[in-house]
Amino acid sequence: MLHYRKPRQSTLFKICIYCGAEASTKDHVPPKLLLERPFPPNLRKVPSCRACNEGYADDERYIRDALHQVGFGEISRQKLSANGVVTRSLEHSPKLKRMIEAAHRRAGDGKTVFVPKPERFERVFVKIARGLWYLDRDLRMGKDQVRCLSIDHVLQKPSPLPEAFGDRGHPYFPLWPEAGSRLLEEVAQDWPTETIPRTCEIAVVQDGVFDYVWVKHAKDGRRYLCVINLYDTLRGTIEGPE
Repeated sequence: MLHYRKPRQSTLFKICIYCGAEASTKDHVPPKLLLERPFPPNLRKVPSCRACNEGYADDERYIRDALHQVGFGEISRQKLSANGVVTRSLEHSPKLKRMIEAAHRRAGDGKTVFVPKPERFERVFVKIARGLWYLDRDLRMGKDQVRCLSIDHVLQKPSPLPEAFGDRGHPYFPLWPEAGSRLLEEVAQDWPTETIPRTCEIAVVQDGVFDYVWVKHAKDGRRYLCVINLYDTLRGTIEGPE
C-alpha cells in the first residue's frame, strides 16, 4: 500500500493545470468536500485559476449527497441522520433536494433504485484524475487526453434500457442498488476487485474514504487508467493519456 507522495515543485506552477490560464489559486486534489474531517495533513494542491477551482463546487456537492444515498457503513449513516451533513445540505438547497429525490426510481421489481446524473460524476472524476496525474508525474493532462469510462457502485446492477428512465447518450448508465436497503448496510467488499491486479500500489489519501491507483490499460498498453475508490462505495475508471 502506497501513501501520498510529497508535492513536487513544478515549472508550471503559474499555469492552471486544467485550462492553461494564469493560475491565481491552488486547488485541493481530491476536493475537501469528498473527504472527512480531520483532513489528511499532507493533502496536496495544484495550481488553478479561480474559475476552474470554484466551477465544480455544485457537482462535488451533488456527488457527496448522492453517494451517501447508496453508501453503507457508519459514515453514510451519520451523514444521513437527522443532523447529518447530507440531511442539512438538502434542507438548505431545495433544488438539490429535488434532484436527489427524483433520482430515486421505482424499478420493474418494485424496488427503489438510485439513478444518478452520470455527467456530474464524470466531470468531477475526470478533474480529479487530471490533478492526480499532474501531482504524480509533474505533467499537465489536456482535456482531450482523458475520458471517463465508468462510475460503478460496488453492488452495481445490470441496467435496463436507458430509455426507460429517459437518459441517453452515455457509454454506461448507472443504476445503483436499492436505496436504503439492508443489503447496503450489511455488505462489506474488498477493494480493489479482481479487475485490478492486487500487486498494484494503491495510493491512500484517506483510509476508507479515498484511494486510487494508476494501471496500464489492458488492451492499449500505451495508455494509463486511473481507478478512484470513493468511500469503498463507488469506483471511477478514467482513461488517461499515452
